[in-house]
Amino acid sequence: MAKNTLHIFRAGSEQWEIDTCEPLKQASEEGGLLYRAYGHGPYPGDKFATDELPEIRNIGFWDCSESQHWGLDWHRNEGIEFTFVLHGSVDFETSNHAKKLDAGMLAITPPWVKHKLGSPTIGPSKLFWIILDVQVRRPNETWVWPDWVILEASELARIEELIQSNDFAIPVSKKLLTSIEKLQDLVEHQHTPEHISQLKVSVNQLLIDLLEHDAQEQYTVAENTSLNQSSKTIDIFLHELPNYLSIPWTVESMAFECGMGKTAFTKIIKQKTNKTPMQHLNDVRLEAAATLLQESGTLVKEVAQQMSYRSSEYFCKCFRKKFGISPSQFMAKR
Repeated sequence: MAKNTLHIFRAGSEQWEIDTCEPLKQASEEGGLLYRAYGHGPYPGDKFATDELPEIRNIGFWDCSESQHWGLDWHRNEGIEFTFVLHGSVDFETSNHAKKLDAGMLAITPPWVKHKLGSPTIGPSKLFWIILDVQVRRPNETWVWPDWVILEASELARIEELIQSNDFAIPVSKKLLTSIEKLQDLVEHQHTPEHISQLKVSVNQLLIDLLEHDAQEQYTVAENTSLNQSSKTIDIFLHELPNYLSIPWTVESMAFECGMGKTAFTKIIKQKTNKTPMQHLNDVRLEAAATLLQESGTLVKEVAQQMSYRSSEYFCKCFRKKFGISPSQFMAKR
């Protein structure tokens, strides 16, 4: 539970406060990830002017290619939080559910649902969020939408029904994905007066696409079948990869092993790991190399050969970049 003075929710004897995301901010300051956000009050990121989009309490994203040593513990927010995984996966838990959110999953949590991210840490991922305050803290209160939201009353009522009846996550349609990517792109670029208008338009589009998504039931059956088959094939490949690290893999040979084209293979690997295929392969090799050095005392040169590095010098360079010390220093710590 965040430590600040603005209480936003009471549940029995508990008082829940705005989550200031201190672990995220600290990781960013230490260079562990890229993150950008805008918000009001104690939320993380750059501050909107007081009269700029006061209903958007926070909007931002993080992008980390390495596993983190932090998570966001149980918290609630003063608005509806839309959390979307663009790449990689994130452990996400609410009062009622616990699941790994894979790329393409959208979680929507109202203020009365406590939730946390990480189990207990965060893996390689790119994650977007927006917290939209509609003046409710409990299910029985009346929603007050921003005056710049242009949907009809009946459409907003349907959105309220959707959010209140489903406190977990859904796979998104291509159109809804485009809306989320547009919002993430706006956050990533310079804050200008036009930026505010674009954010308003994009939030409206997100809500409209959420309604259409509900009506059309995401993807067609054929698209789902094809995507699921490719995804499962790559899951099997990634699971077996640690057993075949001596193979001099290329992106092309890995894609061929999965019976896929290079472009499609690379896209799914990026979605699952938030890394390119070669970045992921290098990380798996280095983790295996560290285990060998620690448990068996194998010579550095032999480990480099077993992991199919082109030279022991290049292996040492990659090892130092990942672990901060040389293989010899790592072995000395055994």
